[in-house]
Amino acid sequence: MHSMQIAMRESIPGLMNAVRMIFSISSYYNTPEQLNHLFAMVSSVFELTIYENKKNMLRTTSVRLNINFQRILEHLLISKAILNI
Repeated sequence: MHSMQIAMRESIPGLMNAVRMIFSISSYYNTPEQLNHLFAMVSSVFELTIYENKKNMLRTTSVRLNINFQRILEHLLISKAILNI
C-alpha cells in the first residue's frame, strides 16, 4: 500500500473525533444536513488528494516508460547500424 494511502487511513479516526467535536460545539454544523455538507467537503478533499497522488504516479510511470522506450529504440538503432556495416 502506498504511504499516502496509509497516512490518509491513519488520519480518519482523528478526523472523526474532530467532526464529533464540531457537531457537539458548533451552532452551524449541529444539524444532520450541515454535518452531511461537512462530510461532503472532507470527502472531496480526500478524493482530490487521491486523484493528485494517482496522477503524479502515472506521470512518473509515463516518464519511466518513455525513458525505457528511448533506450530500447537507441539500442535497436545501434544494433541495426552495426549489422548494416
